[in-house]
Amino acid sequence: MNKRLVRSFSLRQKYTEELDEKAFQLLRSGRSKTETIAALDIYQQTFYDWMQVHPSFGEAVKLGCLKGEAWWLEQAANRTFDKDFKDSAFKALMQRQYNHNVKDRMIRVDLLASTAVESFKKIMIAVSSAEISTKEALELSQVLLASVSAKEKEELEQRIVELEELAANQ
Repeated sequence: MNKRLVRSFSLRQKYTEELDEKAFQLLRSGRSKTETIAALDIYQQTFYDWMQVHPSFGEAVKLGCLKGEAWWLEQAANRTFDKDFKDSAFKALMQRQYNHNVKDRMIRVDLLASTAVESFKKIMIAVSSAEISTKEALELSQVLLASVSAKEKEELEQRIVELEELAANQ
């Protein structure tokens, strides 16, 4: 490998708390971890080491990924009925980027609605009709929670508590 190329890559990037915010912003905008690592100009192993060694960085990455996943789901919800929407391409992207196992945990864009509360109602109907498990419903609800306004958040949090109680009793 070209020695100049290796030297041009910032191998000695030092961790600073500013990188927490940068990683969070990149991930929440729907970027992958790989894209974020490249933008931070670090090695992949450094990224994962920082997640372990610096709890604030690890939390920023986790929250950024959750918000990014919510952003992608919102994009899908807004385009589901477009004739150009490619469901299989979207599922492949979600599997690659967020480790969704498409066979075990289908991306349920059909359960998304114009508001989080309406989406939650659809999720609960799917649970009651045994279309999805309570575990899947909780996962979808957490993604919804990351994308809601403050007004919807309180109502949705209460409904999630009810769902958790239901899951505990099963």
